[in-house]
Amino acid sequence: MKLMCHILILVVCVTGLCGCATSQGGSADVGGSSSGSGFIRVESDTIFSVMYSENLEDLMIIDTRSNGFEYKGVPKEVYDGFMAADDKDAYYLENIKNKFSESTF
Repeated sequence: MKLMCHILILVVCVTGLCGCATSQGGSADVGGSSSGSGFIRVESDTIFSVMYSENLEDLMIIDTRSNGFEYKGVPKEVYDGFMAADDKDAYYLENIKNKFSESTF
């Protein structure tokens, strides 16, 4: 059941049914906006997409295995560093994982 929920989240976001993975032009938003517009697909071996709320300092990550992680209290500078990093997997491991309150969804 958990896997089905994760697949449903991915399908909804990737297809743009919730408006979260596409920009107005209809293509995937990979620019790194932190405006709360939804999940953003990233280039990574293990991370599929991310969503950040600047107001809540809340970072949500969906990995390539459809696992969802939520990190609370993530400063915008950390999110911006992640989005700018050439190696997002390394940045995640060094600056996010086990550094902030983590829960799964």
